Amino acid sequence: MCAHNSLPLYPRSAGQVFLTEVRLISAQRGLSPPASWVETCSCPEGYTGQFCESCAPGYKRETPLGGPYANCVPCTCNQHGTCDPHTGICLCGHHTEGPSCERCLPGFYGNPFAGQADDCQPCPCPGRSACTVIPESREVVCTHCPLGQRGRRCELCDDGYFGDPLGLSGAPQPCLRCQCSGNVDPNAVGNCDPLSGHCLRCLHHTTGAHCERCQDGSYGSALAPRPADRCTPCSCHPEGSISEQRACDPETGQCPCLPHVTGRDCGRCSPGFYDLQPGRGCQSCKCHPLGSQEDRCHPETGQCPCRPGVEGQACDRCQLGFFGFSIKGCRACRCSPSGAASAQCHKNGTCVCKPGFVGYKCDRCQDNFFLTAGGTRCQECPSCYALVKEEAAKLKARLTLMEGWLQGSDCGPPWEPLHILQGEAPRGDVYQGHHLLQGAREDFLEEVTGLEDAVKASREQLRALSRSAHCAQARAEKPCIQLAELDAALESSEEEILQAAIILKSLVIPQEGPGQPTTWSHLATEARALARSHRDTGAKIEATARRALVASNASYVLLWSLVEGRVALQARRELEDRYQEVQAARKALGTALAEAQPEAERVLAAVARDGADAAPRLASLATPAAQPQKSQAGALSLKVQALEKTVASRERRLTEAAGTLQATAQAVLHKTEPLTQLRQEAGAALTQASSSVQAATLTVTGARTLLADLEETPSLTTSWPVLSGYSG
Repeated sequence: MCAHNSLPLYPRSAGQVFLTEVRLISAQRGLSPPASWVETCSCPEGYTGQFCESCAPGYKRETPLGGPYANCVPCTCNQHGTCDPHTGICLCGHHTEGPSCERCLPGFYGNPFAGQADDCQPCPCPGRSACTVIPESREVVCTHCPLGQRGRRCELCDDGYFGDPLGLSGAPQPCLRCQCSGNVDPNAVGNCDPLSGHCLRCLHHTTGAHCERCQDGSYGSALAPRPADRCTPCSCHPEGSISEQRACDPETGQCPCLPHVTGRDCGRCSPGFYDLQPGRGCQSCKCHPLGSQEDRCHPETGQCPCRPGVEGQACDRCQLGFFGFSIKGCRACRCSPSGAASAQCHKNGTCVCKPGFVGYKCDRCQDNFFLTAGGTRCQECPSCYALVKEEAAKLKARLTLMEGWLQGSDCGPPWEPLHILQGEAPRGDVYQGHHLLQGAREDFLEEVTGLEDAVKASREQLRALSRSAHCAQARAEKPCIQLAELDAALESSEEEILQAAIILKSLVIPQEGPGQPTTWSHLATEARALARSHRDTGAKIEATARRALVASNASYVLLWSLVEGRVALQARRELEDRYQEVQAARKALGTALAEAQPEAERVLAAVARDGADAAPRLASLATPAAQPQKSQAGALSLKVQALEKTVASRERRLTEAAGTLQATAQAVLHKTEPLTQLRQEAGAALTQASSSVQAATLTVTGARTLLADLEETPSLTTSWPVLSGYSG
């Protein structure tokens, strides 16, 4: 052994030398025997080192890091490792941990205090997760199962998850989160089956394995972003929906409605219907087409919106005090409150008068009556006036007798009975033609009466036509409206004819000079001709009405079939196909014409040009010198013939194309022929009826003109005083 002294020796005192800071550079065992004089320590248990300055293995300082003079005590590692001699911390083994190896590592379980190498066993948990042992039953329970798993051995899926992690029911399946489309309560327990994953607690009216569709009786989208927009109950109206099919359309929510019921939930009647009843639906309003403003009514009461002066649930009659039911409503009677017995008038507007009142509106007193001071009634004139009435009655009786004699058919003197009645001898110069004028008046009255009857008959026929055309159900169809307007016009004409007849009956024909044509005779002749014309017009109206009735019935059947949809779709498709064919044929014809036109123009120009060139050539053929050109003329003739054939072929193609187009158009027109014919017949009926109304108006105008002419005749004021003198 070699030692190196790095510092000098310093004498401490006399006779002493010390060696300090010696560094051993190298050392090796020498060949000489060990020195016996070297000091060696004998350490107690738990200590080691040359000077027993260290703790032996398995021991530690009683005070951690207490230095070489701290006591050494046995390590407390439960036989699972050694400890650090200075700090006392155990270096654990056997799957233990802790300052004293007093617990098993995570993922292991057991009793580390037994001091055996197999005290800690691996946990039977997925992924070597932590576990523990229940002291009472010594059962191992996993305490840190993976996400989505639970159970003593993590053999089950946690709430909100499904699967079979340990394969207890088949092949192992990892636990997955339940897919319920967001239609479950996240705070609820048992939302889905832990094995199959089928959702068990679907919300928002959803159903399905994943709550992906709406329940029966609900509609909407189960996958809508907002819960409020998801499935909604159908809530079908119990009275308006079909009881056997309360479920609605899963997308639109439309419930199956009873007849004439509408609305998503079948909760109201369709327009034109009312009175919703379970199992039956709604019934038709049946609003009158003339009296109601529209074909809709109150959905509960069925009351239709009536025109002015019209009443009734269906608006089918005039109110009390109104008349003239028409498309414009009813007109007010305006009966005099003091003279009319009732506020209601007749169909022609005349009021029912109290005794003593007369006039259309009962607004004046009759003859021999006067209005009282209060204006509430008409009082008969005093009894002294009875004598005047008696004489007037006698005079009226004589006048009636005279009219009967004047209307006789004998050719004798008409005034002979009157002269005998007056006590006078007959004269030979008496005018014998006055009865002709009187007869003309009676004939005219008869014709006017016949015209009035014809107008009434026409009105009855129009009403029968309206009933046959089902105008009460057809509501405001145009033919029904026209028939109603025509009936109103005929009614007005009837009133005017009645007024004219009353005026004519009150006229007295004056006696004029014999053998002289008068305005009266001319008007009487015109009246006869006009009456005959009206009779003919009435016959035409009757025939037209019959044709209109037949056409109306055909129209009703056709329109009903169209409404029911039996032929509408097929006819529409056929018409659309025909229209497409016509359009295609028209385009083809236009294309053919466009293609043929330049060719035809070119051929025509060539023919004209060749014809112009051929004229002098043919003329030159007459000379002997032109014989060599005969061959050229023949070739030109052949060319002309070829051009003619080409033109003929083009014309034939154009003719065939035009024929095809015409046939197609005729086929399309044939489909609409019934409707066109019906429209023409209705128009003809309207024209005939309008002509009848105009003729009646002309008759009334003529009667008024006749009245004015008679009032202006001076003889009216000169003849009647003579008659009065005779009667006195």
